[in-house]
Amino acid sequence: MQCIVADSGPLIALAGVELLHLPTALFESAFITEAVLAESLGDIHRPGAAPILEAVSAGLIEVGPVLRRAREKGYFLGDALIRQMELLANE
Repeated sequence: MQCIVADSGPLIALAGVELLHLPTALFESAFITEAVLAESLGDIHRPGAAPILEAVSAGLIEVGPVLRRAREKGYFLGDALIRQMELLANE
């Protein structure tokens, strides 16, 4: 199983060139955090914002706590990444 965790910059870039389907074409799942969604949709009139909202609504991109969802689906993120995410979550 493979997943991708996207940040707002690449997500907005993919939306701008109409390639938001690409992450789920290459990976089983695509995740973003609530913060990435908020940054991507900060201004709904910003280029790429509407397609991102549509992709989330259609289920192409899942939104939520990445670490929890990755563990639920049985993904291995790597010990260093997991540790860093746990440290950030406890701040």
